[in-house]
Amino acid sequence: EPGGRAQARLPQAQRPPQLHLHDGEPAWQVAAVTGPWLDPEGQPARPYSNARLMWDTHALYLALYAADEDIRSSGPHADAFSVQLALDGGPQWALHLPVAVSASEAVGVGGARASGPAVQASVDIDGEPDAGGAEGDEEWQVFAAVPWRSLGLTPHPGQVLRLTLARCDVPRDGVRRCGRWQGAYELGSDG
Repeated sequence: EPGGRAQARLPQAQRPPQLHLHDGEPAWQVAAVTGPWLDPEGQPARPYSNARLMWDTHALYLALYAADEDIRSSGPHADAFSVQLALDGGPQWALHLPVAVSASEAVGVGGARASGPAVQASVDIDGEPDAGGAEGDEEWQVFAAVPWRSLGLTPHPGQVLRLTLARCDVPRDGVRRCGRWQGAYELGSDG
């Protein structure tokens, strides 16, 4: 809810996480983890998705996980996450961040003022994209750093970050399924 209280504190990173180390990066183990993602009927969304998040004064860090039996990096059903952000106490704005599994299109930003460093991202894929699920597709993850400066923001502890995370998938059965998570975090301090 737009006026609701934050449900949890978002940890402040002691140092920026290495985006290329993925699960071997200890910082992701202390990041906040989203709760259950729900389908449009309010049931647990399938396939499974989750996100880990943390922040520092330079960026918001995201680790987005997707279980997937048919990874698609192109075409009308290309796999992607949608991330919408709003930070209380700042100007009215929203960030829409589609994240595709194609490494060449790892992150795109729309709807935000682009006036600073670009978003950095890496993709880790367990499977063979665009092989029709025949190569043992299992999952993919995107690790991203979204610089606050690129959004025209200067965050500080105590502000509330509101998020809507969404993902749609078309598994081998051809039926499109969507899930989303919505919540709010209070930006925590490093101490």
